[in-house]
Amino acid sequence: LTSTGGSAKEYDDGRIARLLRLNGMYGDAGAIEIDELAAIEQQNNNALGRLLDEFKPDVVHVFSLHGLGKTLLLHLMEADVPFALDLADPWLRSELVTDPWLVYWNSDQVSFAKRMQRMGSAITGGNKKIPSVALRGGKPIKDLFHPTGQSRSTRAFIIPRLYFCTEPLKYTAADENFTVDHAEIIPSAISADKFNGDPLPATETSTKFLVVSRMDESSRITEAIDTLSALLAAGHRAGLTVYGQGDSDFTASLRNRVLAGKLPVELRKVVNPAVELPKIYREHHAFIHPSANAEPWVPAPLQAMACGLPVIINRAFELQEFYRHRENCLFYDSGD
Repeated sequence: LTSTGGSAKEYDDGRIARLLRLNGMYGDAGAIEIDELAAIEQQNNNALGRLLDEFKPDVVHVFSLHGLGKTLLLHLMEADVPFALDLADPWLRSELVTDPWLVYWNSDQVSFAKRMQRMGSAITGGNKKIPSVALRGGKPIKDLFHPTGQSRSTRAFIIPRLYFCTEPLKYTAADENFTVDHAEIIPSAISADKFNGDPLPATETSTKFLVVSRMDESSRITEAIDTLSALLAAGHRAGLTVYGQGDSDFTASLRNRVLAGKLPVELRKVVNPAVELPKIYREHHAFIHPSANAEPWVPAPLQAMACGLPVIINRAFELQEFYRHRENCLFYDSGD
C-alpha cells in the first residue's frame, strides 16, 4: 500500500495498491480546511482498513508516513496486527505533533470558531469515523499537543517495534522526548548487484563531477557550481552534472547562474532512479555531496562509492557510522 505520488489516478493490481492521498507534497500547498482533511483521512483509512481485512497480514512494515496523515499510525495501533516502523526520515518527531487533523482534534491552540466546529463534529461522531483522539485502551494523545513552550508528553507515546537507519535520527527523536531506547539501528542497504563499478585509474584526472540531490536552498548546489567556476578560472578542465528535482524557483536560479557564467554544468532529472542511477554514476569520475543538512539517510554518496567514485562530502553532513575523512571519503568545510 503506497501513495498515488501526487497523481489523482489510483492503481491497484492486487500486488501494489497506489491508493493513499498525500497532503502538502509535490508542490501542493496542502489541505487545511477540516472538510477537505476529513476526505483525505477517510480515503486513506478506508484503503488501509480494506487491505488489512482482505490481505490479513501477519505483520505490517511501515517505511514512511512522510506527507501522509498520522491517523494511519493510530489506525495500526488500534488494529489487531503487529507492525514495525522503519524510520529513514524524521517524520515521527517533525510531523506527528504538527499533523493538521490531529492538531484540530487535540490541540487547545485552535481558534474559537474551530473549537465550536470541533464540538459540533464530535456530537455527530466525526472524531470516531477516523482515529483522532485516543489509542488502544482509550489512552489519550492530547498531551502530544501542548502549546509551544510547554513540555510535550511524548514519552507516553510508545511504539513497540521501530528501528532507525542512522544513530543521529534516533538521537533527534530522543531529544524530542520520544521513547526510543528500545529501538535498533539498522542501516539501509545499497544493492551491490545494481550499484557497482571500477574507480578511475590513478593515472587519469577526474574531470566529470556529479551531484545527485534534491533541488532546494539546503542542497548548497551553488557551492559546487561556484567551485567549478573557480577551477575553470584556475585553468583546470572540468564539468558538473546535477541530477535532481524539487523547488522550481531554486532550479530556475541555478539555470540562470549557469547561463550567466557560461559554465559546463548540466541540470537533469532522473525518471527511474533504480534503473538510471547506476549508469549515471559510472559515467562520472567523482561525486560531490554539498548539502549542509544533518540528513537522516541519503543513499546517493554510498551508491556512488559502490560504483567506484571518490566521494567529496560537506563536513556538516558527517555521519560517523558511514563517512570517515581520508579513509573512505574527503570532507570539506561549507563555503570552502
